[in-house]
Amino acid sequence: MYATVKNGKVEFHEGMPTLTQMQSVVGGYIETADRCPTQRANVEIGVYCNEDGIGLELPLTFYNTYGSPIFGDLILVAENSRSGNTVKATKAELEMAVMRIGI
Repeated sequence: MYATVKNGKVEFHEGMPTLTQMQSVVGGYIETADRCPTQRANVEIGVYCNEDGIGLELPLTFYNTYGSPIFGDLILVAENSRSGNTVKATKAELEMAVMRIGI
């Protein structure tokens, strides 16, 4: 499962997205916007945005953990923090990440 945030609206999706699907959601090349911990060992939620959100003048979405502004639509996926591989997320993990970033 993964989540998308488009125009401030959160949607949950079954499966795991491909890189092409992730880029389609954010409208271009992706970059890491933030990381959110989960209760599972070595699993965190990666929050991704368009790497050129500022240049494209996308709307402000949230401020990440470091206080940097993040612009445009988002995609959230679970990842193994050791290998970097995408893994299945639970809806509860995604909901916690969405709450953590303030959407």
